[in-house]
Amino acid sequence: FRVAEKLARKTGKILIHAFDDPAVIAGQGTVGLELVDQMPELDAIVCSVGGGGLLAGISVVMKELRPNTKIYGAQATGAHAMLLSLKKGYPVTMDRVETFADGLAVGATRKTTFDILKGSVDRMLEADDEMIAAAVLTLAEKAKVVSEGAAAVSVAVLDQIKKELKGKKVAIIV
Repeated sequence: FRVAEKLARKTGKILIHAFDDPAVIAGQGTVGLELVDQMPELDAIVCSVGGGGLLAGISVVMKELRPNTKIYGAQATGAHAMLLSLKKGYPVTMDRVETFADGLAVGATRKTTFDILKGSVDRMLEADDEMIAAAVLTLAEKAKVVSEGAAAVSVAVLDQIKKELKGKKVAIIV
């Protein structure tokens, strides 16, 4: 924020980060509030992750209001900086990012989202581009939903957790 403040003073312009800004994260947390309102007995949420702002906002709300709800993050194999960061215990930057899910093509984990997600995500999963493309097709054919690759990653990882989600009330963010 200090860099943004300096830039604002110099140029008169303000930078609002797309996913690593507390106000943006709070705004994205309203998705969590809608889920609590619409599905009070929700057991799990699966959400795609690029920089992590959407999942951070949702997970803050859910861990406060529904702490037993499991939170699953889903990343593309070619852009899994958050997954690597959570495994290593600190934010990492990938040397290369390459994925069909270009809306998630974030190669660096930022501190704000990392700090939130390290304490709230129950599990991170990843899907390769072939799985993501298949999920886009499945959404179109079965649900009549047109989705970009980034949004379909949450569907692409479902096979990995279907046994633990069987019989549960699950929200899949597309």
